[in-house]
Amino acid sequence: MANQQVMVVAQIADLCGVENLGALLDVEGIDVYYVGAVDLSNSMGIPGRTKDPKMTALIADVIGRTVAAGKVARCIAADAATAQEFIGLGARYMLFTH
Repeated sequence: MANQQVMVVAQIADLCGVENLGALLDVEGIDVYYVGAVDLSNSMGIPGRTKDPKMTALIADVIGRTVAAGKVARCIAADAATAQEFIGLGARYMLFTH
């Protein structure tokens, strides 16, 4: 019963997670794949630069691959425009910060 009430979220927060995303998407029981943009930017050597073109391309890639696999992608958005961008890419679970 408890397993039916628990959401399992895999956080893709470094380049290793991105490189292994295909294998992670095959894991049974993961409900959501969360793109941890700030941690990912640290892993890329561009700390906090989540709007850097390299970051936005990587985020789009992770969301796209997640959605293509029939899974739910989660992102963090600081504003409505960013949320709309992620939704346009296929993300369906959003956390807002400001």
